[in-house]
Amino acid sequence: MEIGAGTGAHTAALAARARAVIAIEIDTRLARGLRSTFAADPGVRVVEGDARSWSLPDEPFRVFGNIPFAITTDLLHRLLADPLGPMVRADLLVQWEVARKRTADPPRNVLSLGWGPWWRFEIERRIPSSSFRPPPRVDAAMLTIRRREPPLLHTAEVTAYRHLVRELFLRPNQPVVRTLRSTSGVVAGRLVSDVGVSHRARATDLRIVDAVALFRRIQQIV
Repeated sequence: MEIGAGTGAHTAALAARARAVIAIEIDTRLARGLRSTFAADPGVRVVEGDARSWSLPDEPFRVFGNIPFAITTDLLHRLLADPLGPMVRADLLVQWEVARKRTADPPRNVLSLGWGPWWRFEIERRIPSSSFRPPPRVDAAMLTIRRREPPLLHTAEVTAYRHLVRELFLRPNQPVVRTLRSTSGVVAGRLVSDVGVSHRARATDLRIVDAVALFRRIQQIV
C-alpha cells in the first residue's frame, strides 16, 4: 500500500517488485494521472481518497509512503492502533525530528511506549531537505516500522497495557512508584523493585521493556 502516490514515480518502482500495489492519492488530478499511467498494469490499483480513513487490506501487507509531515501522527495511529491487523512493515518518509522521537530509547512519550510491545522503530537513513523539490524547511528520514516477532505482549493485552501507560503519563514528571500507589492500589515500592525499576524513575524514564515488566507484575498481583 503506497500512501500519497503523487505522480507515480515510486509506484512504478514498487510495482516492479510487489505482487500488487494499492496506490492511494487524495488529489483528484494526480489520481486521474495515476489511473492513466498504470491503466495497462493489472498489479496497480489506484484509490482516490484519504489514507487516514481508507480501509486497510485484509491480507498481510507492507506500507510505503512519502507522507505529508502534518498528518504523520494521524497515519501512525491508523496503521499501528490494532496489533491484530495484517500490516507487517511500513517504510515512511517523515520529518527527521519525528523519526528521532519514535526511535528514542527510552521513548519519553505515551504513543511510542504504547506501540512498542508490538512494533519496532528504526531510522534507515537521514535525507537532507536539499534532496526535495521544492525543499522543505527541515530534513526528513526514512522511518521503518516492523512487527515484532514474537511480540512482547499478547494482543489480548493491548487495551489494559495502554491504559496503564496512559495512567503513568497523566503525571509524567512524578515518580512511577507514586503514580502506581495512587492509581492501582498495589504495594508500589515492592512492585517496581521486583522488576528492576528505580524508585525515582518517572514515566518518561521507562524503556519499553520496563513498562512491559511493570504491566506483567501488576497483572500477576491483581
